[in-house]
Amino acid sequence: MAGEVFQPHDGLFRAVFGEVAEAADLLRAHVPAAIANKLRWSTLARQDTSFISNRLRASEADLLFEVQREVDVVDDVDEM
Repeated sequence: MAGEVFQPHDGLFRAVFGEVAEAADLLRAHVPAAIANKLRWSTLARQDTSFISNRLRASEADLLFEVQREVDVVDDVDEM
């Protein structure tokens, strides 16, 4: 038991925000509008985190998402 870190909220967080629609709602609410308006939210997709080693999986394999940017407005996002 020594050295173990329990994160009871982690399972709930993953269950709720593991759903793409729920994650999109959360991100839209918290990402600055200047950036959120330049993202193509319909492309939001959960990504595989299997690149994390088995030893670190429980503590490091958070949820990972990918979203595309609108192609005609990408330059100003890089300046933020």
